[in-house]
Amino acid sequence: MARNSQTPNADVSGIFIIPLLICAVFVILWFAMGESLFYGAGKMAYHMLWPLDKIDAVHAYRLQIMQDVVRPPSVGKFYEWTSNAWRIPALIMAAIAFRMAWSAAKHPIGKKKGGLRGRLSVDALLRYQAQIHSAIAPIVPIAKELHKNEDPRFHEAWHPDEVVKLFGLAKENGDLDQEKAEHYLLTQLGTRVYRPGIDKSDTIFADRLNNWEKAIFALLAPAAVHGKEGLAEFRDLLDKLNYSAVNATQTPDLRLANEQYRKYRAHPLLNNLWRSHHFSVTYLMQVYKLCKRAGKVTTAEFVGWLRPNANSLYAALNSVGRQRAAFTECAGAHEHWEHEQKCQRQNRISILPVVVASLKSFEDEYNFWRSANPGETLETLWGRMTQEQARLDTELFREHVVDLLGSAMNGGPKPGEETEFDAGQAIARREFEDAQMTKLMAGAKAAFPKDEEQ
Repeated sequence: MARNSQTPNADVSGIFIIPLLICAVFVILWFAMGESLFYGAGKMAYHMLWPLDKIDAVHAYRLQIMQDVVRPPSVGKFYEWTSNAWRIPALIMAAIAFRMAWSAAKHPIGKKKGGLRGRLSVDALLRYQAQIHSAIAPIVPIAKELHKNEDPRFHEAWHPDEVVKLFGLAKENGDLDQEKAEHYLLTQLGTRVYRPGIDKSDTIFADRLNNWEKAIFALLAPAAVHGKEGLAEFRDLLDKLNYSAVNATQTPDLRLANEQYRKYRAHPLLNNLWRSHHFSVTYLMQVYKLCKRAGKVTTAEFVGWLRPNANSLYAALNSVGRQRAAFTECAGAHEHWEHEQKCQRQNRISILPVVVASLKSFEDEYNFWRSANPGETLETLWGRMTQEQARLDTELFREHVVDLLGSAMNGGPKPGEETEFDAGQAIARREFEDAQMTKLMAGAKAAFPKDEEQ
């Protein structure tokens, strides 16, 4: 929850503890250094004050420094020692204080009414932060609505029961309509762009994306292709799109991405990537995964305009790197994207979309919600669901890893136990997976691209 804009300054006074601790440590170290440093400190102060020697007080002070260096005070006399030992720290602290005062005078917030002594409102803080971080700019006009959770475009992740109600996926008796639910999950994959065995190899597949997908493609392409060297292009276009989205609808000027899109639309690496990822959303998920290898690139940097305008695409990109999909809106896309990656690792081609596991999980969670106890809250319900899901995951792991692959692991240790690497078992598991994949692809060989037209 956001802090009240009328919070008194005393609440943030704790930030002064760190400078005080630094000063205390500095003083302790200074007096622990002994007389050897006193001579050097005196000479340093003498030379540092040379530009101001024409001032009588400074000239007299420099003469006193020379006298002290020749006849230094006794360390045993605390007052006499401190009056001389503080020369260099005093100059350093004065320089730091001057620098902080200069920064405060030039600070944009300091020039407003009340300045840095006033109480900073949330709106003023957001406006200033938006000048530094462009990702904040699109949400500045709707900050109050977001704080009160009044903007439906930035809704929380939907639970399966909410999706069923919103999209009418239930039958008359309340059971989940499998056909409608599967169709809903399949729509999350986006448009089918690449068709194995049909499309020519010289086709520019990126041209089949819609405007929002083209903008994301242009944004992520430089870092996906060039790695860290492409982050500059990524940041430049990101700032342009973010600042252009400062309006009532958080809609950026997508024309800003045209130049960068034309530059990368036919890049061989990105164009060949379509052979493994045939759908627009799963393809962009893979491009985003490549982009993340270049550095710290997150969906939070463009959430301000992508989520209110293309929420399903945002949810899919946000699930990249997660073991499970965080949004029901992208469960199907997340599963099929992982299926495409597995096919790519095994040198296979994914022919049909796969949303079997997500459909089963969708149905299980919906039925779990329907079986809620009377008076049970959503918090306790989904907490119980999490525990139940953990138990099911353990059972599925034992079923598919221990039992299904038991032929290659007879007499071996249980999963999770430390053991030496057995090449024979590894080869057996790999052959078993290949055999299962071959059975899965049986009957679909005619759809494989053989001799594509050049």
